[in-house]
Amino acid sequence: MFHPIFALVLVFSFFTISSGQPLPSGRQATVEEARMEQRILANIRPLIKQLGTCEAPTDQPCDNLSQEIRDLTKRILVIEKSLSRQIKLADCIASFENIEMNPKVHVIGGRCYLFGVEYLNWTSAQAKCRSAGANLVTDPSEEFLYFLKWIPGRYGLYFWIGARNTGGILKWITSDEVVKENDSRWGDDDPDVDGPNQCVLVQQGATKMYDYDCDKLFRFRPICQL
Repeated sequence: MFHPIFALVLVFSFFTISSGQPLPSGRQATVEEARMEQRILANIRPLIKQLGTCEAPTDQPCDNLSQEIRDLTKRILVIEKSLSRQIKLADCIASFENIEMNPKVHVIGGRCYLFGVEYLNWTSAQAKCRSAGANLVTDPSEEFLYFLKWIPGRYGLYFWIGARNTGGILKWITSDEVVKENDSRWGDDDPDVDGPNQCVLVQQGATKMYDYDCDKLFRFRPICQL
């Protein structure tokens, strides 16, 4: 038999959490506030689970209660996942605030990415990333390239990533591994590493890599990966 306090918890939790409404989009919760919400949700869960010990499992009210408990538990998991994303994003933003005001930061595949707004050559772009303890994106994942293809904003921007010509060979800067010429991520007619100063970039709205002169500034911005 469940204690009346559990029913009170269910009523409060169900109407405040399981209403299906998303978290307010305009709320700028701090990391501390988000973590507090996580602790509250973590305390609610075991109480709700105790409600599952209904004495009459074949009773229709008990069946309804059990379904409500399952729905509430699912909703809590969704909210906790959303809060985890908020915390991660807040941590990412804090990591890049020292190199850019109002940094345009995204979390992709659990990692932090800063989409820079300043036009820089490759060397300056990498130096900017390093000042935040990051690097230009290296060996970009399919998930990252897919995000780049559909990211909102002006189409056609170019971003430096972390590969450059070293001794006549294109290498990723963080692993020193060779960027293979038959890599499916290369755009048409690339790579062309005959020049002595070639670096690699990606284009917004596309999923391909291109090599280009490292010293060029035209529409070239950094994407830092942390």
